[in-house]
Amino acid sequence: MKKFLTAIGMLILVTGCNKQSENSAVSGNNPATDSLSQNSESPSDIKGVYKGEISCDDCESAELTLKENNTYSLILHLSDEIKTANSIVTASGKYTWNGNDSVISLDQYNLHFKVREGKLYYMDPHSHIDENEVLVKER
Repeated sequence: MKKFLTAIGMLILVTGCNKQSENSAVSGNNPATDSLSQNSESPSDIKGVYKGEISCDDCESAELTLKENNTYSLILHLSDEIKTANSIVTASGKYTWNGNDSVISLDQYNLHFKVREGKLYYMDPHSHIDENEVLVKER
C-alpha cells in the first residue's frame, strides 16, 4: 500500500509540475536563464540537503538530499487538511551528474534540476526552467 501511495504522490508531483511549468516556464533567450548555464559546480560541491518548493497540485515543500555516492533521498510534504503519514511522500535512488550542462537527473520520476550556486532549479520535460521552482542548499 505504501508503494502505491508513493507512486500516486509522485505522479501528482510530475503531472502538477508539468502543468505549472507550461504556464510559467522561462527558456532560451532569457538573460536570467542564460546565467544559469555559467556554472562552476563540481560533483563534490553538489552533495548536501536542498529545501524549497516545487509547484504541483498538492505540494507544500520538498527536501532533496544528494549524497557523495550518487544516491539521493526525496521527501515531499503534501498539502493535507489533516496531517497524516499519507501527506508525506518519500523516494530514494541514484542520481546522475551531467557536468557539461550542470544538470542532476534522478533515476525515478524523470526529475531533472539545473545546478547553480547552491540552488537546484526544477527543469520540466522540455528543459525549461522556472526560477520560482527552486531548492536551496541548506547544508
